[in-house]
Amino acid sequence: MQLPHFLAFGVDLSSFYAGTLNVSIEPYRFELNPSVTLTQVKWSPEHAAESFSFVPIELTWQQKSFQGLIYYPRPETKINHFQSPSVLELLLPPIEGIAYGNQVSLSAPAEELIIKR
Repeated sequence: MQLPHFLAFGVDLSSFYAGTLNVSIEPYRFELNPSVTLTQVKWSPEHAAESFSFVPIELTWQQKSFQGLIYYPRPETKINHFQSPSVLELLLPPIEGIAYGNQVSLSAPAEELIIKR
């Protein structure tokens, strides 16, 4: 439901799988300093307008690399949604065979994704 609203703000997610791949970086946590944040996106009549941030990321799995985005619904505008500060929600193209428990490598611009203990 969000895709056409993001596109109206100039963010085209049509090449990505219609869902997120959640990656735990536990025991670490992350903070974002995103270059792209969409504010006041009214994507559903049942929800208040929300803000979303995106950070470019590269996921490597089984020696193959995939370009995607960290998808981050801003917690200050999504009151009843809790996401662990150790879990990154990733938008990626479909990845055949990837499954829960697989280990992956991630890289992102250091100024946009800050990893902390």
